[in-house]
Amino acid sequence: MISSSNNKRKSEPEPEPEPEPRHSSPLSKRGTIPSILNDEPSSSPHTHTLAYLGPPGSHSHAAALSLASTYTLIPSPTIQSVFESVCTKHTVCGLVPIQNSKSGFVSQSLDSFIKYADAVRIIDELYHVVHQSVLGVPNPDTDWKTTITQVYSQPEALAQVKTYLDTTFPPAAAAAPPAVARIPVSSTSFAAQLASSSPYTSIAICSAVCAQLYNLTVLAENVEDASDNTTRFVLVAPRDPGPGPDPPPHATLKVHVMLTPRPAADIGTILALLRPDSQCAVRIEQLASRPSAPSAPSEPASIWCHTYFIELATPHMRRVHEWIARVETHCISIHVLGSCQR
Repeated sequence: MISSSNNKRKSEPEPEPEPEPRHSSPLSKRGTIPSILNDEPSSSPHTHTLAYLGPPGSHSHAAALSLASTYTLIPSPTIQSVFESVCTKHTVCGLVPIQNSKSGFVSQSLDSFIKYADAVRIIDELYHVVHQSVLGVPNPDTDWKTTITQVYSQPEALAQVKTYLDTTFPPAAAAAPPAVARIPVSSTSFAAQLASSSPYTSIAICSAVCAQLYNLTVLAENVEDASDNTTRFVLVAPRDPGPGPDPPPHATLKVHVMLTPRPAADIGTILALLRPDSQCAVRIEQLASRPSAPSAPSEPASIWCHTYFIELATPHMRRVHEWIARVETHCISIHVLGSCQR
């Protein structure tokens, strides 16, 4: 597990997604991130490349800068395109947000895991403290708030500043929608680009770093509802055939499992088969779900089909495989998305 806080470095904006040089900065408690970044042959044109949700200046960009390795950062326009970059081996790995401490799981990432489960695997995770700022081009002739009609940001970021927006831009009447439209976009830095292109009337909720990148003014800082606002990212790499490297002795693993129960099955029954006792030594740490495609459109129950994302803590990977063997007959599909040290 890697920990980070907001990175103060700034980089120049690029008209097109271009690789960004990266230098090493120790941050991981283990000293390095997984060996997938170091095992590529030096002759490979894709050695040490990492895709992240851009454009530059996004919180994903700041998190990617904090990783302890030497590689090239490549911005991607959407979370799905980060996965596509890894699947096609355009980059060695990718960094995607999976959960925020205040707004919950990131649905775009979960949906991408459903789509690309056979092609990618999770190899590590990173925690990044997020501070949100209000950026825009203020009207010099009046209070900047009076001319704003649109707020742009990534959906989870908008949720993280709800109290600020409700207070600063209240609805015209109790039952009316907000007078200022809250418009979700693919990333916080793309929100900054949009605010830059519509001065006086639009603002972005994003990192303060975007002010220099996109010629904006910081109108308010640290507007997140909670000061401990933290986003968890996962590092994904191509899914290679065969087992992964053995964990260090006595290490506790966090194992990511994705499964879709059959319409007649019950997620409670499936989880009960974990047998949470001292002999099993497997603990459920997180559980999330997303709607999934009906397995049999002719069956009414199948339209309520969900895919579940389960995070398990265990010192024995063998126990997880034993559980999978017991439950796979209850599932349409089941995947171990990956594991990392807890």
